Amino acid sequence: MTTPLQRLGELTDLISSGSTPKGGSKVYLENGPVLFIRSQNVRMNELDLTDVAYISEDVDAGMKRTRVRANDVLLNITGASIGRVAVFGMAHLRANVNQHVCIIRPKNGRLCSRYLCHYLATPAFQAEINRVQNGGTRQALTVTQIADFKIPLPVFENQCRIASILEKAANLLRKRAAALSLADRVAAAAFRQRFGDVDGNPKQLPIVPLIDLCRRITDGTHQPPKLIREGIPFLFVSNIRGGRIDFSTKNFITRETWQTLTARCPVEVNDILYTNVGSYGNAALVRTSSPFAFQRHIAHIKPDPSKVNPEFLSIMLESGGVRRQVDSLVRGIAQKTLNLSELRTVRVFDLPMPIQAEFSKLAGVTRRIRAQATQSLADAEQMLSALVDSAFRGKL
Repeated sequence: MTTPLQRLGELTDLISSGSTPKGGSKVYLENGPVLFIRSQNVRMNELDLTDVAYISEDVDAGMKRTRVRANDVLLNITGASIGRVAVFGMAHLRANVNQHVCIIRPKNGRLCSRYLCHYLATPAFQAEINRVQNGGTRQALTVTQIADFKIPLPVFENQCRIASILEKAANLLRKRAAALSLADRVAAAAFRQRFGDVDGNPKQLPIVPLIDLCRRITDGTHQPPKLIREGIPFLFVSNIRGGRIDFSTKNFITRETWQTLTARCPVEVNDILYTNVGSYGNAALVRTSSPFAFQRHIAHIKPDPSKVNPEFLSIMLESGGVRRQVDSLVRGIAQKTLNLSELRTVRVFDLPMPIQAEFSKLAGVTRRIRAQATQSLADAEQMLSALVDSAFRGKL
């Protein structure tokens, strides 16, 4: 049976954007009686108060219309974070919001706040937001547009039940993401404890430019290939994450195209891919002989196996000391870029091979734990996606 749709404006007591206090950011406090929630605090399905501002009672008194109540739904309505949504569930805290955040106050007993938040966060609804937003080059939603959105409306008790199921799945997802983050921190901490950071070099270890340990440092194809539905994987920056190469992609090329793209520098086992444009600084060791190719925003590093253990080098490239060097070398604002010429100059440790091999063996255990955590996170993401799809099709 199809769940009936109803206009959001008919299910709410308030839909209103916030405002900037008189005096702007100059009146923000590091601590105070009233939280001032901005768009950066509204994440998808959760509030992040690690970088929250505060305002005084006097400032809050002049902003009565934009005060937040417990169980209000907060929706970002401008900028790059448009569509992010969270429930304000802290009845013991006083809060206000700025002009980039919209307050949606569901009618008590008609619309469950947590249900609404989960629905607004679905890929289908986010696509609808992208379709109706206005403002030309500036992303924006109006209060009228938000009120006109239609949502599936099962009975209130079912809304609450659906929200509870989705929240349990979301909590599992967060726990698995935390486990993956912990695995990453363990590897980084082990490297730092054993060798120190290369930029400070507290143990006075030998240091050389990265290119001295490599046979070649180049990048992927500069000419975007014709993509097809099946064939050899073609990877983008987003496929390099968590110290591994993610081959789950919808982008493929023909074998003939692959041969042309990789002719100048074939990809081999124990080469390293390193993102150097956009989401830069992610390294991953090539562990497969299966063919693939990648875009030019990924650097292709060929370690010299007589000078450096490839796994040790891939770990070192993600260490804090290397990351800070890279942060100082990137150029650009809209799209951060680390030029290959500068990547070649990044300073790295030049250690005896037995020491590298010993640490790589230890790191292999961490890598396997991280791989397990990554797979668990992917499984949880898939489960949550399936639950969301079922929930809003009336099948949950």
